[in-house]
Amino acid sequence: MLEDDDTDVELIVRVLKRAGVNYDQTVVSDRQTFEESVRAHQYDIILADNSVPKFNSMAALEFSKSVNEKTPFILVTGAVSEEFAVDILHKGADDYVLKDNLQRLPAAIERALQKKKVILEKEQAEADLKKSELRFRALIEHNADAIVIRDMSMSLLYASPAAKKILGLNDTGEMQEDFRDKIHPEDREKLYQVQQEVYKNPGKPVPVEFRKLTTSGDYISIEGVVTNMLHNEGVKGIVSNFRDVSDRRKAETELKEANIALHQLSNHLQHIREEERIQIARDIHDELGQQLTGLKMDASWLNKKIGVGDKTIYNKLTDMIKLIDEAVKSVRRISSDLRPSMLDDLGLVAALEWHSHETETRYGIPVKFHSDCNDTEISIEKSTGLFRIFQEALNNAVKHAKAHSIISRLTKTDDNIILQINDDGVGMNEEEVKSKKTLGLLGIKERVFILSGKYTMKSEPGKGTFIQIEIPL
Repeated sequence: MLEDDDTDVELIVRVLKRAGVNYDQTVVSDRQTFEESVRAHQYDIILADNSVPKFNSMAALEFSKSVNEKTPFILVTGAVSEEFAVDILHKGADDYVLKDNLQRLPAAIERALQKKKVILEKEQAEADLKKSELRFRALIEHNADAIVIRDMSMSLLYASPAAKKILGLNDTGEMQEDFRDKIHPEDREKLYQVQQEVYKNPGKPVPVEFRKLTTSGDYISIEGVVTNMLHNEGVKGIVSNFRDVSDRRKAETELKEANIALHQLSNHLQHIREEERIQIARDIHDELGQQLTGLKMDASWLNKKIGVGDKTIYNKLTDMIKLIDEAVKSVRRISSDLRPSMLDDLGLVAALEWHSHETETRYGIPVKFHSDCNDTEISIEKSTGLFRIFQEALNNAVKHAKAHSIISRLTKTDDNIILQINDDGVGMNEEEVKSKKTLGLLGIKERVFILSGKYTMKSEPGKGTFIQIEIPL
């Protein structure tokens, strides 16, 4: 309080206490003490008389604003001219109160403090906003993903540095060329449809993918989302987030081509292996089988000539003939395992019935097979593939699943041939089914893929395994 009249100080104190204003005060009456106090303290408000010896309110106002322009300043004085009052308010005073009307002072103080609070809150909000904007710009400006904001007419409002680079914008954010002309012709209609969907669905991110021609004459692949934020007061624009995925697309294409090449190689190797099986089976059956048959005939002729005169030689030749018979059976079995002749002679159904019977005989467990389809429409390639799948599935059921019985079925729809194999073996849980990478299962999956079919496997611990193969006719 700048005041040199003790009576006026007492009157002001009384008015403020009566109004319930709680405060601490410093009363000064000269320029030096005033300036020292204002420098030393952060006062909530300054009350100043118009004139004290060698100092006046205008000078006091100027000094206080130079130290802290936000400190409220109220002139508390006797009569002053209207021109002076207007002038001091114009220069920054918050209010003026005449000493003959001190009842106004508490309300004037409250208004001044409230005004200061509003100013400080506004400045804090502006500082927070600026800080947030700086943080936002730091994130956006250094983000590898591109961000673009457009208005309702799709005119550019903002483009991040990454967006300028991808879209071919200059430093001012203007297109160096017509953007629409740089879109791949096959993608222009798709991009238009995306734009229409964005308009119709405010707030919903709409995926977008297109190719854009670069200055080097190559197309780059762009992927992202577009969101209509025109309704959002903080944005008022259509926001596009996108990135250049050309390297990823190239890698995906190369991986896809590599997979195709591997499948083609696998298919080729299977064809070669099947041809070799056929050749080996034929050689074993025809040549080794004939040689064993000839050997048996010679041994039988010798046995008849010798007769029972020399029992030792006779018994030895009899054992040789039995051994040759076993060798002939082994030749036939090995030949059939390599390539059952009935697959070529009688077809897929007969071959599956034969292999079911062979498995049942060899391992002593029931192996039931049923078919209600005519396999004449099935090509030799598909028949061979299905037979090898059947072989592998039965082998897995017996040796790995330790099944006690196997039931299988071959059916045909208008479009597909369906092979189902069900065993009552140990089974697997769902995670094991997904992660199972045994060579047998991989071989089945690879054959199904080569035949453009569908592979399904279901299994539960203790409840066996079910396999279904669907191959398009």
